[in-house]
This record gives sequence, structure tokens and C-alpha cells, in this order.
Amino acid sequence: AVVSTQSEKQHFKISDSDFVLLFGGMQMKEDNCRNIRKICRRPIHRSVPRCAGIVTGKEDPDHEYHTCVREATKDEQEFVMSCLKSDETPTKIQSVSSNLLDKQFSKRLKENKTLHLFHPAVGTDLTAVAQHGLLLNDTPPLMKKYGTGLHLARDESYALHFSQSRDIVLCEVVVANYCRGKPGDTKPPVSEDGSPYQSCVNNVADPEVFVLYDVMCVRPKFWVTF
Repeated sequence: AVVSTQSEKQHFKISDSDFVLLFGGMQMKEDNCRNIRKICRRPIHRSVPRCAGIVTGKEDPDHEYHTCVREATKDEQEFVMSCLKSDETPTKIQSVSSNLLDKQFSKRLKENKTLHLFHPAVGTDLTAVAQHGLLLNDTPPLMKKYGTGLHLARDESYALHFSQSRDIVLCEVVVANYCRGKPGDTKPPVSEDGSPYQSCVNNVADPEVFVLYDVMCVRPKFWVTF
């Protein structure tokens, strides 16, 4: 039984980053011998880079790297609607931009083919997606049928099936060469000539689900709410 709790927070700054160290300490009473002992936990480290400030409505000229979340323009809304396969109409479409993510994405682009694919907004939120993009652990466990990577769907209905909030993210994705993925895969397999595949799919002939292991190949573009 926990008999007392306490928490401490320490702030400090290194270069252009602000850091917060969160400490938590508890004491536990053992019922059998009535001893009270302290429970120690590792501090939770949270960093807030100066360049990752969220900007709503317009880009911030005071930051070298910036993010922007705004209502999608009419042309952007029409583009999103052209990517949808069902007749269901979104209630809201928001544009997400980040020149830092764009720069990282352009390095992966080269001459590779890109597709616009959907990911359920589970385990993340609009601010996190705008600042950091999608991460490997953002894919719901039940969706990970073809490996442990980031799963994205060709059809929005597939992504919506795993989204409890009815929010999905439309992304531009570098797919390059791919092969069929298997449950438990932690990275794309190697082809017969020894070169690694870029991504995995559910069906090579007619892929509906793509699995990426390099998150820099996935660029969130729109947050779509149904």
C-alpha cells in the first residue's frame, strides 16, 4: 500500500533547448512486516527544442524551423476530397506544415515514387504531428499485421477503422521498392541482389497497406476529422 507520494520538478536550459526533469518518489508499507521503504523511479526527461514552437495560422519568422497549423484552403480541401474513396464527407480539414520535416522528407524523396496514404490519429494529437510527424509507435497494435513499422492505408476507411476519435492523418509517403510484410518484422527484408527494400505491403500485386520503418519517409500533410 502506498502511504505517501511526492513529486519534484527541475528546470534548466542548455543552448537553445529548455529541459524539465520530473522526479517522483513514493513510500510503500509492507503489510507483513510493517516496514516502510522508499520506491525510487527514474526521472522523466522532457525536452522542448526552441525551434519546435507550434504556430497557428501563419509561419513564425522568429524561428528558423517552424510549424504551421491552419484551416485548409479551398484547393487543399478539394485535393483531400480527391484522395478519399468513400462518400463520407469530413467535418473539418486542417493543413499541417513544418519546414524542418519538409527538409528531412526531401532528403528521402530523390527520384522515388510518392503516394498519399492515411494513418489513424491514435496515440498522438495535432500538435505532436505538426511538430514531430508520425512515430513508429503511433500505429495501433491491432493494425500491425505486416510488421512492427508505421502502417499507412490507401483507403481512409481502413484508417478510420482503427481511429476511435474519427481523426485521420493524410500523408505523403516515399514508398520506393517494396515486398510483402510479415507479422513480427522489425525492418524490411533484403532482396535477392542484397539491397534492402524500402517498405513492406500487404499485397505486392495490389497493395492497400504500406509499412514504413523510416519515419522521415512519411510527411503528414492534413489532419482530417469525420
